[in-house]
Amino acid sequence: RRLLDEAHRRGMRVVLDGVFNHASRGFYQFNHLLELGAHSPYVDWFTVYDWPLNAYGEDKPNYAAWWGLPALPQFNIRTPAVREFLWGVGQHWIEQGIDGWRLDVPAEIDDDAFWQEFRRRVKGANPDAYIVGEIWHEARRWLKGDQFDAVMSYLFNKACIAFFIGLLMDTPLTEGKGYSPIQPFDAPRFADFVDEILALYDWQVNLTLLNLLDSHDTARFLSVARGDESALRLATLFQMTYPGAPSIYYGDEIGLDGGSDPDCRKTMPWGESQWNTGLRDHFVVWAMKDSWLRSTRGRRPPRSKSQWPASSLKGLSSNTLGKRGERTRLLEAS
Repeated sequence: RRLLDEAHRRGMRVVLDGVFNHASRGFYQFNHLLELGAHSPYVDWFTVYDWPLNAYGEDKPNYAAWWGLPALPQFNIRTPAVREFLWGVGQHWIEQGIDGWRLDVPAEIDDDAFWQEFRRRVKGANPDAYIVGEIWHEARRWLKGDQFDAVMSYLFNKACIAFFIGLLMDTPLTEGKGYSPIQPFDAPRFADFVDEILALYDWQVNLTLLNLLDSHDTARFLSVARGDESALRLATLFQMTYPGAPSIYYGDEIGLDGGSDPDCRKTMPWGESQWNTGLRDHFVVWAMKDSWLRSTRGRRPPRSKSQWPASSLKGLSSNTLGKRGERTRLLEAS
């Protein structure tokens, strides 16, 4: 409670990471199954294939587990008691003062009615609470106004890597999550792709999307760019002036590198002697400008595809000029 109060006093909002698809082996109800087996009153909370449970052996778990990981038993979302429990968790922490939920792998719960009721409970406790889902692809199904407010825009992430890093890209670092390596974009393709993203959703949804350059599940942008700081600076400039909520992954602002998971989750260096302070100043300046821009553009009416001529972004160019081994990136916007 003190943490929330202090954060709010400083003008900060607190959004919790909610994992509603699966629990852990330490979860009380699952432990009850480990102790009492089929006689546990929580037997329907999980999907058990046979008894006794094999939760700690080296063999494949004999119950439904996320990605087959025995430490992460998956909820049986069809069970009414499970649904009520999870909805109650969502509502409880909003009532305690948190400002929203970031939903981990919500597509794993392939049940619109579940998320519709989750939204009703959360918004009933705080109509301004922010609900953002981790969806890696087009997400119109969840953004009709009855489930999530926004999603993490990995489409935005892909576009920025493809254009601002382009041919400098460390391609193997863009693989994973079942996706093919990202291919570089030239300016016209980048413009078209941005138009496609904006056309996916209503304008009010675009204003709430969580636009990221990287995350705990991806290699860091700076590492994908092979350390080219100018690529990160340009991408940040674009991110801070683009509709939506810019997401800065901890450490990006001081030049923290990191390859694929788990390298991208390394500890934050707190000693300022380890920081790229020039890069940090760049983030601070553009974050301030972003705040000002949002105060002036929030009610701007949406542009249709036809009003965004083939695109205004086609005047945007990112050129890499070689000079004594150094690279200078030029940005020109019309």
